[in-house]
Amino acid sequence: MSTAPAAPAPSFDAFASALRPAGPRRLLRFWAYLVPHVIAAPLLCFGVTLLHELAHAGAALLVGGTVTELSFMPGANNLGHVLWEAPAGALEIDYAFVSVAPYLMWAVLAGAVLLVAAIPNRFHWSVASTLFVWGYAVPIGDIAGNLSSSHGDLAAPGVEGLVVTTAGGIAVLIAWALGWLVQQRLFPEAKLGVFGYVATTLVMGGAWGVAATLGIIAAVA
Repeated sequence: MSTAPAAPAPSFDAFASALRPAGPRRLLRFWAYLVPHVIAAPLLCFGVTLLHELAHAGAALLVGGTVTELSFMPGANNLGHVLWEAPAGALEIDYAFVSVAPYLMWAVLAGAVLLVAAIPNRFHWSVASTLFVWGYAVPIGDIAGNLSSSHGDLAAPGVEGLVVTTAGGIAVLIAWALGWLVQQRLFPEAKLGVFGYVATTLVMGGAWGVAATLGIIAAVA
């Protein structure tokens, strides 16, 4: 009488490895990859603002409007702005499209990086870190920043604002969680576990934010 071999017990090695804290050497190595982008943040943050405002302007032109002013320099209540005149007969959806255009752009860019990360690759650390910071983390950060701002493009009163903020916040959290997979794929030799990823978000994300803020302060001083 023959018996079938017992099915192998499920392995949780991958899950356990993800939860295991990264060693200090790997964590510091990963942070070292991000340092050049923190140093560049005081200058390149204006490039991010420029792309943001160009998306507004491009959307305004697409709906048949006229752009009368574009600035990527910080003002009293914003980091940049676009003024435009809507065409005759413009619909509510046209105004909404112009308002959300930068966030659609960022979502497409982050999605593209997610797809690139899914493909087996062996990028140089400078390319991998550029994709991760400027192609993924910064777009998500811009969306999150506008969701949390009372003066942002996504700000809306009442129930509508609550729905937009809640749905947007959930989407940002999902994108942030997917960022863990992105860095695992882009940095196979320095990939971080969950705790290392959270620490990187707080430390290096905070450092980038501080550096960008200093650049903005210097520009308006």
